[in-house]
Amino acid sequence: MLASLLALGTASQPMQAQPHTPSQPKIDSVLLAEEREGEQLIRRYRVDEAGHSDFALHYRINQAQLSSQFDKNGEELQALEQMLLSLTKDTTLRVRQIAITGYTSPDGPALFNEQLARERTSDFVAYTDKKHHLSDHFPLTSSSVAEPWESCRTMVAQSAIPDRDTVLKILDDKHLTADQKEHALKQMPSAWEYLKEQILPHLRRVEVAVNFDRERIVEVRTTIPQPKPAPKPEAKPTMAQKPRTDPCGECLVVDEAITGFLVEFPEKR
Repeated sequence: MLASLLALGTASQPMQAQPHTPSQPKIDSVLLAEEREGEQLIRRYRVDEAGHSDFALHYRINQAQLSSQFDKNGEELQALEQMLLSLTKDTTLRVRQIAITGYTSPDGPALFNEQLARERTSDFVAYTDKKHHLSDHFPLTSSSVAEPWESCRTMVAQSAIPDRDTVLKILDDKHLTADQKEHALKQMPSAWEYLKEQILPHLRRVEVAVNFDRERIVEVRTTIPQPKPAPKPEAKPTMAQKPRTDPCGECLVVDEAITGFLVEFPEKR
């Protein structure tokens, strides 16, 4: 019952931010008090919610500077900024961690990609610090990942890329280095063109994961059911009583003064 009421409460009083990909929050509740007021039972709970919201900003190939005009970055930045604004104003929210991670696609030299991933991370941290002073207000971690070729395997498996089975076989081959995999894929012009246009751009990104807790006091009122009055016992039917009569009421009195007795003698033979 409490979970249902919490869901209704969240719907009626949403957070100011509408994060792009929010998770389903984990909700724990503790009963603080219980009292009766008239015909209502009042329970007060402390409700703790743990959730996270993820955002992804994409980059042009070989670029470390974020462009709000590229891909859907404008929408993601707006959602992120609304989230950050709510975090500074909503006193019920507590940020556990904001993690920023820069990524690159696997094509190109490995050392260059590692450096590019670090630059994308630092560029985005600088952007948020300049606009929101992120590092000053929240616990912040940053990291970078130069994606290996295996990281795009799921996307390839779900795609309509030409020669998909051959591409997957190359990606799964543990005996090939990253450079050898790239060289083999480039020998398949149609598949390589599909990779460049449909898959690799999604790997050139910065991800922002906002992990937060929310603590609220929730009051739940329920009506106490009143006991129904006991039904009245049904009246039992009574037998009609006949008036008592004198059993000799219709007898003929001959002589009330008779005091003698009758002696019967046997007949002589």
